[in-house]
Amino acid sequence: MIAVDTWAGTENEPLHSDLLKDHGPDQLYDESNRNMRGLGLEQHVEAWRMATLDAARRWDRGASIGLLHSDADHDYHAVRADFERRSPLVAHGGFIVFDDAASFVGPSRLISELPRWCRFFGAMPNKWVVSKE
Repeated sequence: MIAVDTWAGTENEPLHSDLLKDHGPDQLYDESNRNMRGLGLEQHVEAWRMATLDAARRWDRGASIGLLHSDADHDYHAVRADFERRSPLVAHGGFIVFDDAASFVGPSRLISELPRWCRFFGAMPNKWVVSKE
């Protein structure tokens, strides 16, 4: 599994800034690594400390993604750019999970505009799941 995150919160979201105001620059990243070790998953999780668009540029074009969990910047234009850049990397029959779909305007708007090749698979509190045909 590849986990992509800046582990710095989202700068344009006041809630993140408020929650992280007393955190050191590496605190979330270090906590994530400790959690993976504590769960015995450190051998199975590769952390890419970067923005999702940078990760998409880095991605090996010969490899496909089976499950993409989208939970980055919640601004509509950022969510759309992330989807447009990373959805082609998802395997046919693979899944895309949109986090915060009910809580933020950006993801909510994007899921209302998804292309026909995204087949609704299911929803749960604050998540929207599609499969790629």
